[in-house]
Amino acid sequence: MARLPARARALGMRIVAVKLGASEQSARAAVSHTASLTGSDVGARALLRRLEIAQVETLSAFLETLKTLDGVGRLASARIASMSCSGGEASLMADSALRRDVSLPPLDAARRRTDSRVARRAGAEGLPG
Repeated sequence: MARLPARARALGMRIVAVKLGASEQSARAAVSHTASLTGSDVGARALLRRLEIAQVETLSAFLETLKTLDGVGRLASARIASMSCSGGEASLMADSALRRDVSLPPLDAARRRTDSRVARRAGAEGLPG
């Protein structure tokens, strides 16, 4: 299994895993089924991270990740930007970024001026995110 991700990267492909078995009940159910590779959640997550296999927890996240990889490709870094017209939505993005090892760095002055004009049109200037 350790050679598969490297071979996929060499071919310009990415692997995405839906990681099951985080709860005790899920792990027990998985062991009795064909998904018996779930094993220890901590160990499996560490292995997937080491192999640079993207991890998601839901079917919708799996499909969105595949769509993004197909349309955009792999992100160049873990630095992302988020724009929102709601303080609650911006806070949700900040919390989500924290849980996913991505960062929302401050925008440079030129980007802030451009984004500020867009935000004023939407009536949302000054919201975080």
